[in-house]
Amino acid sequence: MMLFLSGGKYAFISGDLATTFLDDLKELKPTDITMVPRLFNRVYNQVINQVSSNPVKHYLLKKAIEAKETDRQRGVYNRNTFYDRIVFRKIREILGGNIIRTATGSAPIADEIMKFSKAAFSCPVNCRSYIFVVASVNAIYIH
Repeated sequence: MMLFLSGGKYAFISGDLATTFLDDLKELKPTDITMVPRLFNRVYNQVINQVSSNPVKHYLLKKAIEAKETDRQRGVYNRNTFYDRIVFRKIREILGGNIIRTATGSAPIADEIMKFSKAAFSCPVNCRSYIFVVASVNAIYIH
């Protein structure tokens, strides 16, 4: 109810979660999203598969994550750094490009994927309980 009162909208996936979820997000361009760890893993794996064949891209991604992790530890979530322009903007586009808040839960998430997600989306990734994710799995907030 609060979602609607604050101007939010619900979105439904157009087909099979395994095949159309990321395509739907590109079109919906959500600002807030709750995902199970498996979906964060899917984004991470897609990016790693794209950069693994090119050592320069792989090195750049690694350095970008390290730089963003250093900023994050100081409480800084910035979207206009050098690495944002050359690395993370393309990754953000996988989920529509507008993500400002994310949450995950229901299962453990690997530290490597958590660091990647926080760096790539330049926002906190809140870890919640199973009940939180089940109750809000369809809550994709679009301004």
